[in-house]
Amino acid sequence: MKNDGNKSLLNVAVTVSGIGATDVKHTVSPEKVANLSVGTSATFLINFSAQPNATVKSYAVTTEAGNSDAKASAAFT
Repeated sequence: MKNDGNKSLLNVAVTVSGIGATDVKHTVSPEKVANLSVGTSATFLINFSAQPNATVKSYAVTTEAGNSDAKASAAFT
């Protein structure tokens, strides 16, 4: 995530939605970035882990990055 705005962003985090927790679990690392200054970037790693009983199919996933001041989202399959 890159801060293209005009003020620092505090407590920036990434959330993941759209996948069932019984089929696919996920982790996000780091859980949050304390301060994302103007013009700087942060990288978040999202690890998906299919569970043994997961249905074999494509999963639609939406990620959202930001804080209470600014958010951006992206969807993928």
